[in-house]
Amino acid sequence: RHPTALVVFSYPAWGATGGLSAALGGRLLADALEGAAQAKPWILDTGVMVLGGPRAPVLAAVVEVTRADRLRAAADEVFARAGRLLNQTNFDVTGAEAGVILDRMVAWDDLAARGSWIADYLQYADHRWFMLDDLRTAAEGWDRHKAEVVAGMRPDHARVILLEPGDQVGAGRVVDARAPGSHDLAPWRSAVDPAEAERALPLASALAPVPVERYQLGNGLEVALAFDQASPLVDVRVVFPVGTA
Repeated sequence: RHPTALVVFSYPAWGATGGLSAALGGRLLADALEGAAQAKPWILDTGVMVLGGPRAPVLAAVVEVTRADRLRAAADEVFARAGRLLNQTNFDVTGAEAGVILDRMVAWDDLAARGSWIADYLQYADHRWFMLDDLRTAAEGWDRHKAEVVAGMRPDHARVILLEPGDQVGAGRVVDARAPGSHDLAPWRSAVDPAEAERALPLASALAPVPVERYQLGNGLEVALAFDQASPLVDVRVVFPVGTA
C-alpha cells in the first residue's frame, strides 16, 4: 500500500564459488538499510531477499517510503549504503558472518532436506568441494572478498523498479528506472538435441578400486581405512558385531 523501490542485483548461482560472500553481503546490506529506516523518517520499512531459481537468482533490496517523490531517493540510499560496505572490516562483520555460517550449518544438518541439497549440488555446483567451499570462504574472511561483492552492487550492475500504488485495485503504476549499462547476468541455457534420447550412452571406464587398509587398535577395535585422495569428504562409521542380522 506504500510507494516501494526495488533495487535488484545479480547473485551467484546455486553452488557457485562466492555464494557465502554474497550471502554475507546481502545480510550486511539488510542491516545497513535497517539503520537507514531508523535514521530517515520517510523510510517506512526495508528488506533484502534472494529471488529466482537456482541458476539465475537475484538479490533484491526493498524500501517502502511515505511518498512517491521519495522513491528515487530510496534507490540512491540503497546504492550509498551498499558502497559503505567496503569500509567494513573482518572485525565489524563478525556477528553477521557467524549468522550466515550458522544458517549454512543448519541447512546442511537438516535431515529432511539433505537429499534435495545433495541433488542440487550434483546438478548445479561447478566444483567438487560441497559445503567445504563455503567454509573455505568463511576462513578467508570478509576483507578478502568484499571488493568483489560490493562491485556487484554498483548502479551499473543493478535494475531499479519504482512502484507507485493507486487508490483502486489495478490503478498502481510501475516505473522502470533502469540504470545505465548492461546487467552481467547470463541466463543458463543448454542446447537440446532430440536425437540424444535415442543415442546410447558410452560406458565410463571402470574406476580403480580404493585400497582398504585394515589394522587393530590397542583396545581391540578393528579399523578399516579406505583413503581416497580425490574426495574432500570424510565418512566415519562405527559397526558393532551384535544381533542376528
